[in-house]
Order: sequence, then C-alpha cells, then structure tokens
Amino acid sequence: MAGATTYQLDWQGPLALVASGKDYFLDSPAAQRPGIYMWAFEYHQGYLIYGAGLTTRPLASRIREDLRSIRSGEWTVLDGPSAQSGVRREFWHGMWATYNTPARQAERAARRVEIERAADAMLSHMRVFLANLPPDKRVLGRVEAAIMNLLYAGASPICDLPDKGMHLEPRRPDERAMTMLSRAGVTLHGLPSSFEA
Repeated sequence: MAGATTYQLDWQGPLALVASGKDYFLDSPAAQRPGIYMWAFEYHQGYLIYGAGLTTRPLASRIREDLRSIRSGEWTVLDGPSAQSGVRREFWHGMWATYNTPARQAERAARRVEIERAADAMLSHMRVFLANLPPDKRVLGRVEAAIMNLLYAGASPICDLPDKGMHLEPRRPDERAMTMLSRAGVTLHGLPSSFEA
C-alpha cells in the first residue's frame, strides 16, 4: 500500500532468561528500552516461538514481571524438553479466566514448590528475543497481534506451541497497514522476514 509505514525489527537474541554468565537478557542494551519480545525454544537449527509480548516501559521491567507470573503458577508452565521437540506438554495450565477457581487457587498454593521447580526448568530451556520500537501502544499492539496470528496460522508445530486466547489488538479495517521487516541472526520458525501489522 502506498505510504505504508515501515518498521525494522532487529531481534537481539537468543538471550537467556536465567543468569548463567553469558547472553543474559538483563545485560542486553535492548532490555533497557521499550518494544516487542518473544519467548522461544531452540528447535531444528532455529527457534520455535512460544509467544510474543509488548511493553512501553523497558523490556527488562516487563520480562521480570512475566517471570514472576510464570514461577508463581499464574501463567502456564510447559515441559521444556518437550517444547524443544515441538510438542506442547503442560506441567501446569495457569490461572486463566475459567481456570481461576477457588479449588485451583488452593491446588496452586499446595503445589507452589513443585510449580516453581518446573517453571525454573522451563525457563532454563527458554530464550527471549528483544526488538526495540517506539513506545506507541497501538503500534506495539498491532505488531504483537501480527506475530501471534502468524504463529496461529502456521503449520504444526509452529501453531501448536503458543498459548491460545490471548487478548490481541490487530490492525483495524480503518488503519493503514504497517510493514514489519524482521531481522535476526538465527532462524525464527514461522516468522517471515517481512510481514504486515
């Protein structure tokens, strides 16, 4: 479309989510600025994307919050080795809307240590990719939605790994398309080098 805005997604990563002395996400300059991030697992000479997120704050702040949500069992915990094989196997489903019942809250409390251990194991296998963009919530929301919808529409196992039912804000019919140019030093399965948001 003539006059479409173009943004460059220069992905920094894969970065570790657990401090190990090398490639830790908090050490990346990109983590100190706003943008888009993607969780991923190493898979077939590349990475299989689990999900995308956004923030108008520093990426480091948002990712630290997400890590707490995973470790507390508020969010879903996957088996890391299974995810690296392209298989979604849940250890714990998370406290999403219809699952957030008093009985499951009690179960989460009773299994707190077990869930934390499983979450730590998952996070040791997971990597994060960061791309800085201006702190425009509408732009970020459209990019997040475009990435997730590409994953949902992908072939198996690309479409199998991500959580379903995310609140997404894709491009509205009255909005002009944005062209996203995606560049990473590794293969990101299911994410083309150019897509619209």
